[in-house]
Amino acid sequence: MWWAVLGIMVLSLGLEVWAVSYDLPYPGVDEPTFVRPAVNIASTGDLDPHWFGHPGSTTIYPLAGLYHAWDAVGHGGPALAPDAQVADRFATSPGTFYLIGRLWAIAYAVAAIPLLFLLGRRCFSTAVGLAGAALWAVLPLAVSYGRVVRTDSAGIFFALLALLLIVRLLDRASIRDYVLAGIALGLGISSRYFLVTLLAALVIAGAIAIRRRVPGTSVRGIAAGVGAAVATFAVTTPFFFLDWTTARASLADENTSNLGHDGLSPVGNLRWYLGNSIPKSLTLPVALLALIGIIVALAYRRDPRRLVLLAGGTTFLVAISMSELHWERWPLPILPVVVLFAVDGVAWLTAELSARLGQPELSPALVVAGVVLVALWPARDVVRLNVRESRPSTRVVARHWIEANIPPGSTLVKELKTAPLDNTAVHWMERHTLAGVGWTLDQYVDNGFHYFVTNSGISGTYSTQPHRYPVQARFYRELRHDGCLLHVFRPGSNRDGPLIRVYEVSDPDSTSAAARSPDCTAPSI
Repeated sequence: MWWAVLGIMVLSLGLEVWAVSYDLPYPGVDEPTFVRPAVNIASTGDLDPHWFGHPGSTTIYPLAGLYHAWDAVGHGGPALAPDAQVADRFATSPGTFYLIGRLWAIAYAVAAIPLLFLLGRRCFSTAVGLAGAALWAVLPLAVSYGRVVRTDSAGIFFALLALLLIVRLLDRASIRDYVLAGIALGLGISSRYFLVTLLAALVIAGAIAIRRRVPGTSVRGIAAGVGAAVATFAVTTPFFFLDWTTARASLADENTSNLGHDGLSPVGNLRWYLGNSIPKSLTLPVALLALIGIIVALAYRRDPRRLVLLAGGTTFLVAISMSELHWERWPLPILPVVVLFAVDGVAWLTAELSARLGQPELSPALVVAGVVLVALWPARDVVRLNVRESRPSTRVVARHWIEANIPPGSTLVKELKTAPLDNTAVHWMERHTLAGVGWTLDQYVDNGFHYFVTNSGISGTYSTQPHRYPVQARFYRELRHDGCLLHVFRPGSNRDGPLIRVYEVSDPDSTSAAARSPDCTAPSI
């Protein structure tokens, strides 16, 4: 059986590394948030990351160690002291640093596979654990975020490890077992704050163990587990307390209103996760099968281990729904659990079908067929994802076009997630939205900006809601009307990224329909 698990790990590794160099040396928007603190730690010895948004300790500190080891082994740097040359190499050649970061994220993603198998085997069956691990390995969202320098794969790994050790408390519950579960949980919180909600699963598992009189269990054990979680978080994220001013600012920044990801009540957020985000992430058939598996667990089987999983998943979903924001990626740490319930739903349906046919011996074959069928959709999508991400995105193509076509020394303003323009000959400024600071188009031009780069995911949201955002919608309308559209970069089946437009507005006197250049027909890529 472990050979099959190893095979799934190899499959997962292959899917992850397929496009691991995606857009490098130009990182994704979030990746510098974790790589730069790690580089600073390795180059200065200052252990304060000066950012605590996730908080990301299980990503930042290991990366700092890897960068230090790479410096010592590959470049002859000091073994026991920081080396300023690390920062110099990062400034001149950042691609390798981001690649190392992505490989570390992939290590977490692949290591989560055996944990998911073990959790499925303990809470359901060996077959469910194996099939659940295989299905998880081909989900596009898991693959996509599994190779990004963020905290998603670390969060998944430690969530699964914590849940595995928590459900084990229902069979063995010594103080040591509680402490181990608490340590895993503390590392999860040091990865992503929302995993603190799994403390509820720990307490519930402890209460069930006491009620079932599991040997060794006690209220003192529950307290030891909770204390171990808190202590582990404090040890692995000490500057959260020592640099509280920065930590508070990071938390406030993480909860800042983000267009397209705000505007819902807690109930609205929960409804969005259950009705939109999770079905989209897993595919609708998998989500429906998970619902069947959950109903079966609640109505028929009532296995306490499955109830603990449901308690952990439910408290996590409720917690992320209380935020002012909602993101498709936020449920990732508990989605493997949803996949296990989906596979169990397949097992239950096929068992019922084979029983009605009077041929129970068909059940194993029907389970395999059912899992293969529901895996075909995400497997197809993950191949398409890797094909797209094996080519430069619209962001990188736009950068190359700007380097070749915008005169050196020109001044440009761009929106978030458009062309990365570090180390180019243009002077540029980035804003989340061009229309978000109260400047009119004339004011931009008066301040020397003649080129404008927009992200349709941002500008389109304002433009399509003029009643809600009248000032912003007017700005983009004027830019389209008065500016010269130089180029459009379109995503497609073979190219990832946002739809990017590049405009030119030469001077205030030219910002009228009559003064527009007659050759402003923009080609697109």
